Amino acid sequence: MRSDTPGQGGVLVQAQLRALEPAIGALLKGADSAQAVRSLMLLTGVGWVSAWVLVMELFGWRALTNRRQLASLAGWSHRRTTGAA
Repeated sequence: MRSDTPGQGGVLVQAQLRALEPAIGALLKGADSAQAVRSLMLLTGVGWVSAWVLVMELFGWRALTNRRQLASLAGWSHRRTTGAA
């Protein structure tokens, strides 16, 4: 849905998120990864949407075997530079 009125996009998104909350809540009660989502939600500033995305994208379908793989996936890996561009 497109909003032509400035400032209405945020209202629309908030309404859509509120509509999804019951469905996400039901998934969190039954999913295997629900504990990871609930644990992330304990962190200050992490809501259910952020926690859900992090768990599903980072841990949901990838088999990470060490911290270097996780760091690389998150973009935290060290890059060696040659000094010349």
